[in-house]
Amino acid sequence: SRRRHTRFKCDWSSDVCSSDLISLCSKYKRLTVKQVWMLVFALSSWAAHAQHSKIYYGLEQGVSGVKDDSNDLSHALARDLGGRAQVSQHAFVKSYKLLVGEHVTDHFAFEFGYVQSAALSLSFNGNSSAGMPYAGSQDAKFNGFEYVLHVQPSPSRLLGPLFLRWGFHNFTLNSARQFKSTGASEFENKRGTGQLIGIGYDAELTAKLKLRMIVNRYTRIANQELGGNFYTIGLIRSF
Repeated sequence: SRRRHTRFKCDWSSDVCSSDLISLCSKYKRLTVKQVWMLVFALSSWAAHAQHSKIYYGLEQGVSGVKDDSNDLSHALARDLGGRAQVSQHAFVKSYKLLVGEHVTDHFAFEFGYVQSAALSLSFNGNSSAGMPYAGSQDAKFNGFEYVLHVQPSPSRLLGPLFLRWGFHNFTLNSARQFKSTGASEFENKRGTGQLIGIGYDAELTAKLKLRMIVNRYTRIANQELGGNFYTIGLIRSF
């Protein structure tokens, strides 16, 4: 029988007959069972591989000092609106990362991670040249993926857990500016690729658990003239 599709996704009209629904449901039931078996097989294969390889996963939390742009924004507001402006900005921004990696040799590892930062907040207020008061805030945060090569150069007992990092990141920078006096809002999203370098140390806690400490240098976040040093600490667990 005929059926028509409305502008709402998955909103099918009532002219679908019962036989169509039965056929459709049985088709997706068979497909779902097949997908479940494929997923079970894939997970079993991956788990078997993980036991014989050096796959690890972990969670990191970091913090970075941020360049103080309050003077630049204060001058920009005074230039555009006249009068005087006062600006305050947070000095640090936090970040969080979920990661998975594999030691392909004793000296090399590949790592893939998802990074999410907290919002960096900035507030401003002032009076325009016409004597009109204004106030507002601006928030910015980034998220995305990083692809990293770890190199563990030293086989010594003391420096063995020390490693170098080099790779790329692909981040999206989301910023929002709001003027409280008028209620006007501006939103902007930028995305791009940059590089990262770093140095880290994995301190062994147990046979499968390590405490990780890293200093990373990110450049060109979201392909903008933004960057900084991120200091992170986390837990890494191997299979």
